[in-house]
Amino acid sequence: VILVDMPNKQSAISLTITCLILSACEHIDIHELESDIVNGTIDSGHLQVVRISQFDPTYPGGITEFCTGTLINNNTVLTARHCTQNYQGQNYANVVVEGTTLIYDRETGARYFEDYAEVSTNITRNNTADIALVRLPIAVRGVSFARLATGAPVGRVITLVGYGGTSATDPNWGQVKRFGSNTIDRVDPNYIYFDGATGNESATCYGDSGGPAFAGSTSSTCLVGVTKGQLATPSTACTEAGGEWYHTRVDTQLAWIASNANTTTCVP
Repeated sequence: VILVDMPNKQSAISLTITCLILSACEHIDIHELESDIVNGTIDSGHLQVVRISQFDPTYPGGITEFCTGTLINNNTVLTARHCTQNYQGQNYANVVVEGTTLIYDRETGARYFEDYAEVSTNITRNNTADIALVRLPIAVRGVSFARLATGAPVGRVITLVGYGGTSATDPNWGQVKRFGSNTIDRVDPNYIYFDGATGNESATCYGDSGGPAFAGSTSSTCLVGVTKGQLATPSTACTEAGGEWYHTRVDTQLAWIASNANTTTCVP
């Protein structure tokens, strides 16, 4: 079940309650309800991590959906496939990618940050995994692009970055990028898994979908996983201590990504 962005707190609560009474709610995709990493810190770095948005007129009243993505070269963003589809599973023709670049002014010798917002030129979806590539009409500069991990070691510390929410009812969706850390607890051929937000550890929430799990320190750009969702019903609104979160493994999708975009790799 994919929870979609709602225009106000009450609607989000209602949708959560609806999901709770459905027996099919075995997992949720962390998608489209947007705010910040649970137990996270406001992030002015990680310029390769961008916000993805799309106005969805098919939803009654229309909504703006939010996700997160990561630049893997100067015009390609890696994100979750479900971030490029509406709540009915229909494909968007394009999405809006918003980010920040670091500009160097040669005349003054000054450096400054500049925001951009671009409508994508096309989207390539992986039909066997929850990832997609979004291509931009510009070449982004002043960013250290993410490298793709060749493995996903259990026990490795990961840095989570995204525009997701601290809870399902957080009203400040889509405004703040945050980062936090956790540890890979287990892996299978498709996903990496980690526990919820306990102690100093962080977790992902609505709007973090498609965002990265970087290996190692907060300055690392070795991309291990792409945020997918939570293996639980949303009864505790993304903060369940006993819950389990999962990301699509990048290393098992390297061949598909490389066949569709220029990439560089790293050993996490």
